[in-house]
Amino acid sequence: MKPFISIIILVSVALSTVFVKMEVVRLGYEILSMGRKTKQASEARSRLEVQYAKLTRPSRLDKIGTEKLALTRVQKNQVIMMAAQGELAVRQ
Repeated sequence: MKPFISIIILVSVALSTVFVKMEVVRLGYEILSMGRKTKQASEARSRLEVQYAKLTRPSRLDKIGTEKLALTRVQKNQVIMMAAQGELAVRQ
């Protein structure tokens, strides 16, 4: 009976070792995949930031406002500066 128990223990240790090694390899591939996804997301974010900067640059917005929306530039006397004092806004 003792040799049979010893063989069962050896087989279970061997299977456990193989399982642990397979799990290490699987996790390694998963880490590699996540690294690639992180890099892709970072590149996409960079592209979107550049696109945002292009779309919101003042000269482009000015051109759209004056040409497509028929807006005019503000005159100095059209701007009303407001300063908050307590809960009420006061005209300066």
